[in-house]
Amino acid sequence: MIAPDLILTNGKIVTVDREFTIAEALAVTRGVIVAVGTRTEIEALAGPGTKTVDLRGKCVVPGQIDSYQHFITAGIDMVGDRGAVDLITKTSIDEILSAIKRRVEVTPEGQWVEAGCMYRGALKDGRWPNRWDLDKIAPDHPVYIRQGGRPIIANSYALRLAGIGRDTPDPTGPDGIIARDADGEPTGQLIGGAADLARERWSELVGGPAWEWDFLHVESEALVDAALAQQRVNLACGITTVRDDATYPVEIRAWVEARRRGLLRNRLGVLVAVPERHLWAKEDRDRFFGSYFEPWEMGGDLLWVAGVSIGYNLEGWMQIDEPRLREMVLESVARGWTVAIPPSIGVSESVDEVLSILETAAEADLAGFVKQRHTLTHPHGLRSPKDIERAKRLGLMVNPNPLLSYYAAERSLRMHSQIEATGFHRGIAPDAWEQAVGMWAPSTRDWLDAGLVVSGGSNIPAATYDPERPFLGQYSALTSDTLAGVLLPDQAITREQMLRMYTSNAAYALMREDRIGSLEPGKYADLAVLDRDVLTCPDGEVAELKVLETYFEGELVHERA
Repeated sequence: MIAPDLILTNGKIVTVDREFTIAEALAVTRGVIVAVGTRTEIEALAGPGTKTVDLRGKCVVPGQIDSYQHFITAGIDMVGDRGAVDLITKTSIDEILSAIKRRVEVTPEGQWVEAGCMYRGALKDGRWPNRWDLDKIAPDHPVYIRQGGRPIIANSYALRLAGIGRDTPDPTGPDGIIARDADGEPTGQLIGGAADLARERWSELVGGPAWEWDFLHVESEALVDAALAQQRVNLACGITTVRDDATYPVEIRAWVEARRRGLLRNRLGVLVAVPERHLWAKEDRDRFFGSYFEPWEMGGDLLWVAGVSIGYNLEGWMQIDEPRLREMVLESVARGWTVAIPPSIGVSESVDEVLSILETAAEADLAGFVKQRHTLTHPHGLRSPKDIERAKRLGLMVNPNPLLSYYAAERSLRMHSQIEATGFHRGIAPDAWEQAVGMWAPSTRDWLDAGLVVSGGSNIPAATYDPERPFLGQYSALTSDTLAGVLLPDQAITREQMLRMYTSNAAYALMREDRIGSLEPGKYADLAVLDRDVLTCPDGEVAELKVLETYFEGELVHERA
């Protein structure tokens, strides 16, 4: 064997291979692991040009794989006044307004001020900001806040531009609510199809597709910088691969440019967005499926198309109806695309609908369907043994987002009355704890016991990564703990299962299990060095552990200060 370029030795290397082997050292050549074993075995391979790193007993795990990010959407909150106002850690209305006001003060009158996703836990005020709060700091600018992937809060200026007023009816197709006060005046909160309506009308004014509204005010270079900003956060959290969900062409072009410049240190499996909420007419859907996918410079193990993402039910609000979902899924499967669908967040009825559609798609060739590894995202409504067995028969991947659950369960619990009053969640349970559990508690242990492949995600920027607590999502997956408390104690899992959710299982869901997801010869040297033993530390310490170093293809790409 030619002497390796790099040896990492004197550590506890959790390989996450099939046998869950623990090793002491590994060797790397040209970014790929060539040997794993004992110190004696691996150190004997060193040559004059080999760099040897003493791990000093530290724990090493495969690079973490986040199976559900909105990568660049999170990054545009980190590029200053070239992107969106960062609100994800602002826990009160005063903090939210102060952050937006600073942007308003440097933005010419009449120009848009976009704010990123709000804090996903409970606001200290017990309510959300409204148009009148925003009007106090921005009477002469159109302003809107993203409350998540779909709902928004707009000020009076932005509502006027959208043509939304007291006499505007709630939209249908897709359904939505224009939240109103006791006197019938819109509060600025636009839910479900009402948010879609506003985006469509705003987009008509500035030009550009409604589904890319959140990017229309961000220049192409800022999008590249946004990608790199979130990449730095990912690497600080030990993340080396991401499945990017609902990615639009404008984002893909930024990724391609970053790769062209040699700047990518995260692998990206892209689930291309199907803008289902804006494709209600059949001619629009036919045109989309016939011409949407550009000849992007993608492929290989660094940046590739992993499938398509089709929205359906988020927080009880349907993005499209069942016949249109059926048409889109059958078309996608017929074209050989892997499909990812959020059947529900806590709404079991729509799980049955999605499974029935997928069963229809699989009828002609079940074996071929299973090979595509279609995915249920936001799968918390998948609870009944019968539905779990149906999902297993179809070979479906299951992708919860424990980091999101950690924060969002608190909102459902402590802001229950506000959510109920506004209609933010359709079909809300009358009991706050029941609502929090139903919405945000994944049945992880049941899924794993049934033999489903479960991978872990975050759903950033609806949640956020903190490099001081990089394994907070993994901790929530392990224990079912959240800011609201432990949701389902009987769904706690083992350390091995937790690690596999973010490594080997996630690699399998991405069809890259032969290249990433474990530390074995022939796989990329993507790995994270931790400050404590993730297999033996107390449960609570999993949430507090730190990533000391992250390696990408054997290159040290993050080192904790």
